Amino acid sequence: MVVEMPQAGSAALDDSAWELTAYLDQGMVREALSLHCLVLRNWPSHQKAEVESASACRAHWKASTMFKLHAKHTATLLPAGTKRKHPDADMPGPSCVADATPARVSWLREQACFQLLHVNGIPSWANRPPGGCRLREVVHGSMKWVLASNYMVDMTWLLSACPDLITAGQLLIVHGERTPDRVGAIKAAAASAGLANLVVHAPPLPIQFGTYHSKAFVIEYEAGLRVVVHTANLIYVDCNNKTQGLWFQDFPRKSQASPATSEFEQELVDYLRALRLPAESAQKAEALCSQHDFSSARVHLIISRPGYHSGPALRKYGHLRVQALLAREKFPPHFQRSPLIAQFSSLGSLDERWLTNEFRGSLSAGLTSSGGRLGAGAAGPQGFQLIWPTVQDIRDSVEGWRGGASVPGPAKNVNKPFLQPYWHRWGGEPWGRQRAMPHIKSYTRYQGQQVAWFILASHNLSKAAWGALQKQGTQLFIRSFELGVMFLPSLEARYQQHPHQAFTCTRAMPGNRSSQQQSPDPRSSPDPICRGPATSAKQSTQHPSSSDPAGTPNAATDASGEREYLGLFDAGSQGSKQGAAHPMIEFWTSQSEGGDSSHPGPDTCRLMMPIPYLLPPKRYAATDTPWCVDIEYSGVDALGRGINDPVESFYGRVQPPD
Repeated sequence: MVVEMPQAGSAALDDSAWELTAYLDQGMVREALSLHCLVLRNWPSHQKAEVESASACRAHWKASTMFKLHAKHTATLLPAGTKRKHPDADMPGPSCVADATPARVSWLREQACFQLLHVNGIPSWANRPPGGCRLREVVHGSMKWVLASNYMVDMTWLLSACPDLITAGQLLIVHGERTPDRVGAIKAAAASAGLANLVVHAPPLPIQFGTYHSKAFVIEYEAGLRVVVHTANLIYVDCNNKTQGLWFQDFPRKSQASPATSEFEQELVDYLRALRLPAESAQKAEALCSQHDFSSARVHLIISRPGYHSGPALRKYGHLRVQALLAREKFPPHFQRSPLIAQFSSLGSLDERWLTNEFRGSLSAGLTSSGGRLGAGAAGPQGFQLIWPTVQDIRDSVEGWRGGASVPGPAKNVNKPFLQPYWHRWGGEPWGRQRAMPHIKSYTRYQGQQVAWFILASHNLSKAAWGALQKQGTQLFIRSFELGVMFLPSLEARYQQHPHQAFTCTRAMPGNRSSQQQSPDPRSSPDPICRGPATSAKQSTQHPSSSDPAGTPNAATDASGEREYLGLFDAGSQGSKQGAAHPMIEFWTSQSEGGDSSHPGPDTCRLMMPIPYLLPPKRYAATDTPWCVDIEYSGVDALGRGINDPVESFYGRVQPPD
């Protein structure tokens, strides 16, 4: 985040000092800390020494001294080597979350790479942005046309959770339900709610045992198009009790300056065509794609569609699409032979060759900045780590044994001998989700706390989802529909410099820059996170900077070396070189601890990703047992229920008020 702080003594800085003093007078230490750190972090480095003498910043200097004394006092009360707890939790939390006013919340969510859905029954800090998104905050407003894609659809719950859908111009449900009663229930719930224009469509599944598993929304607004890709089924338990991920981005209508097409547009059109939508819906979907400018897309779509893919289509889908995208990227040399992670909530019938050679080989593609291959990394579990919950994780979860129904790994697949060394704990500690079982699916490459790339997807670890090579590598066989997004530093760098950066279709989300008019309040018009060295003063003027102390804390180091909670994004110093097209983008986890992560180089922008598990993940202990959905485990769960006790249906729930 780059916030151009006003000169010392200006009205805006006086306001921040006044607000800080008010926080301190009321004993609101965390709020004061967040505001103070935002000011210090964004104050130009050559002026930090002057902060003491600036009259408007005396409160900030007083706060700095107070926080340091408080930290030292706290340290004296703890045994040597004890880590301090997060100041607002009954369990440790990441140093990247703090209180945020409603005006701050959606600004942080807009700029986050992706978000985690809200979970009931976890600490309050764990549901702060970007860790507490609700579907209704994304699927809302005056929607002209909506495509809602999902494997499971509880229409009663969906309309209660996202009530603005009832007044949408048209709602197209693309689903994976395969029984007539479930399709009938979707239509009945829509009719009961008074939803007039509903189309329900099940894409054809030409290959046996395939599923329609994609989870997404495409929403047309007057100002533009919103694309949402997430990991939750449209049922109550998925969107309230489990760890889920969500990405969305808004795109404006094309102008004369827009390119004729873009790679993202081609990916989206290809996917929509594969759905074999009814003729009128298909025409509408393709027209919307052709009318909107996707050149600012922060991600690539990762698509799987059923079929036997060869020739030009060979590298368009599944794991070969991942390989093709990585092969054209260059990464810092420290990612060479670095570990890979696959985290998923269902497991197919795998063989060792496919997992460790074919699939791992695709995820290992890419080059270093010097042109060398990244390579597959260390052999075995040191270089490839599979994250899967244990029996204890399921039993102690917020849902108890019932939570295991959404982690459908049968014993014949989970207990294969070759897989056992690869198992690593779910954990969930970074975002307070130890008891929120993962339905999120993610794949990444990392070194320390830095992430080379990241995939958020519906794809579980299976050949049906990712595809399997046939005919000596000339054909890729895929059974199921899947959809995901891939984050790459090169795409993020382009996004941060794009004229459509931070574009939004909806003004209802407080703190967002309106697509239709500029708010005179700078707090409503956030500056780009990373204004690269090529950005001109004119561009800076077009996007007003914010003096709002809106940062929620992220781990970093202040000028005196003291550890502090800082803002969500830790942007590096602004370079002065002319002619560089983009800033250098780096992805970091919320667990980054000082060291190199506190010293970004010139023209470097660091973005935090809310990855919900530890890097590196912990290997299973000798006493850990991987969860198997078809084993009848003994004992009662955290809710006092046995594994065979009756439970209520996944369907027919209503989202209660907050």
